[in-house]
Amino acid sequence: MDRDLRRTDSRAERVLAVLADPRILVAVAVAAAVVILWLARNLSFENDEWAFIVDRRLTVDQLLKPHNEHLVALLVVAYRGLVETIGIGSYLPYLIVLMACHVAAAAGLFVLLSRLVPPLAAIAATTLFLFLGSGYDNLLWAFQMGFVASVALGLWALVAADRSWVSAALLTLSIWTTSAGLFFILPVAILIRRRAWLALPIGSYVAWLVLVGRDSIPLPDVGPYLEYLLTGIGSAFAGLSGVGLGGRGGWTPVAGLIVAGVVAVSIGIAAVRGTAPSRYVLAGLAGLLVEYAALAIGRAQYGPLQAEESRYVYVAAPFIMLILTAMPRLPRIAWVAAFSFALFFNLVALPRGVATYEAYLVHDRSLPLEQRLAPFR
Repeated sequence: MDRDLRRTDSRAERVLAVLADPRILVAVAVAAAVVILWLARNLSFENDEWAFIVDRRLTVDQLLKPHNEHLVALLVVAYRGLVETIGIGSYLPYLIVLMACHVAAAAGLFVLLSRLVPPLAAIAATTLFLFLGSGYDNLLWAFQMGFVASVALGLWALVAADRSWVSAALLTLSIWTTSAGLFFILPVAILIRRRAWLALPIGSYVAWLVLVGRDSIPLPDVGPYLEYLLTGIGSAFAGLSGVGLGGRGGWTPVAGLIVAGVVAVSIGIAAVRGTAPSRYVLAGLAGLLVEYAALAIGRAQYGPLQAEESRYVYVAAPFIMLILTAMPRLPRIAWVAAFSFALFFNLVALPRGVATYEAYLVHDRSLPLEQRLAPFR
């Protein structure tokens, strides 16, 4: 019997060694892209996309013109470049660009996590991110290539923090793609060697804000700021962990806050015992808090339910994963169970997200073009 147990353990170790090979992640990334593209095969242009298709041009003033409150210069280049060269006969090329940005973000996340946890754990976390159904906005709507590219560039700015000028350049590109890049300023500031280089991304954004975009930033309005912040953080933890499958509102943010509380207590106990959080953990915490604090200031007037948008869960997921690297050592079976649960329910969330977009697409097509464009003019 002892010999049989040793053989079983040996086989299990060989399987784990294969799964821990970083090359396996390439296959996972390809599989994720194929699955998402297949699920999104019936989707098409809608909502904000029409403003870029009809009104935007590749001119200086159109590059610098804000979209809502976002600086979107590089998004205009990418999106209008597709419109001008490929046209709008098929949605597939736009989704392929979105998937390329998503895979680039996942690669940056994997490199970061590989510095902090064993290879198998980094691969598992990146796999969950690749199939993050709770962030379906950024996986199914091609227009979100801007948001996803900002996240990818922000993550690579964290990766390159040891080369300050490279990190600052990537952060600048992130901010000039969409304003989601602003969430990465403080995390990069925590990791970067020479903070003077941050004058490039911050200075360029401030210059744009003063000269062009000042009227696009909404003034803070009366709103439930704290409730919005907590709802957003709760929904992010709920989505990533899989306990948010029940949908928006109700118990979902509360369940997520319970998960966040367990994580916080565990990290606190580990810190008391002498395992202080790394700079990467602090960077993740800073990014998460900055994201939802900034959103609360600008959007709390729409109510706390707005904080649960899946696009925000997607941006928050890498920050949460960095925080989770400070968790104390747990039995392998506990991590396998948590990963399996989260991956299963995020996979289930993907077709639900497709159904949501298909329903909205029917509504969008029922509106005259001028009515679709009105909010963006």
